[in-house]
Amino acid sequence: MALDMYKVLIAEDEIWVAKNLCRIVNWSDYYMQVEHIATDGIEALRLAKENLPDLIITDYRMPGMDGLELIRQYKEINPDAVCIVLSGYSDFEYVQKALRLSVLDYLLKPIDNVNLEETLLRAVAILHNSGNETNNSKISEASLDQMKMNPYISEAIAYIDDYYQQDITLSFLADKLSLSESYLSDMFSRVTNTTLSRYLASVRVEKAKQLLLYTDYTLEIIASRTGFKEYRHFLSTFKRLCEETPSQFRKKNSKEFYK
Repeated sequence: MALDMYKVLIAEDEIWVAKNLCRIVNWSDYYMQVEHIATDGIEALRLAKENLPDLIITDYRMPGMDGLELIRQYKEINPDAVCIVLSGYSDFEYVQKALRLSVLDYLLKPIDNVNLEETLLRAVAILHNSGNETNNSKISEASLDQMKMNPYISEAIAYIDDYYQQDITLSFLADKLSLSESYLSDMFSRVTNTTLSRYLASVRVEKAKQLLLYTDYTLEIIASRTGFKEYRHFLSTFKRLCEETPSQFRKKNSKEFYK
């Protein structure tokens, strides 16, 4: 049975950035297809109204209409749409506004493909769950095997996203989902192309990045607030995933916020 992909609209005034987004991700892995690219906000809204994309990825600043106004107006038409905002620099006030519009994530440029892919994984889980409330989900059309797998994976991802601060283990989630540990581990890896432990670590690191950028918490406090039981584990995990230490990340990315 052919898979009906989720539709994606990219709104980005720098065309090379938009093309790079199309290139660095294998969109079909996330049951998605980039159908349109818009280089200004007004064009993006027109295309969105005409084609009703499931996911909008929009730049912060664009000619004609900024990203948040685009999201606000489109959400009036399609409140179930998932939206991701891109920005070339950190702006705490803008992040707050984005969160009030229920934006899924706020990604800083240059876009890291690992961070983008992990955000898309969360996006497809949300779209999948939303689709199940009204009709047969698009993901469930892929195959019988995937029909069985995705509800469990969606629940696991949602739980990690909500309770990343807690002590989450494979055995805990397997018990919660009434699955064996080996089955959950294998299923998660096959569906998401990553391991459950790596996904959990990536969520915690992304949360740590927000605290590094927008608070003056010490690294020890940030580690404890993002679910790392050991400070050294936080440092090693952050460096492994980001190729820099938390201190280096804060110094490089948060200059504007701390002026």
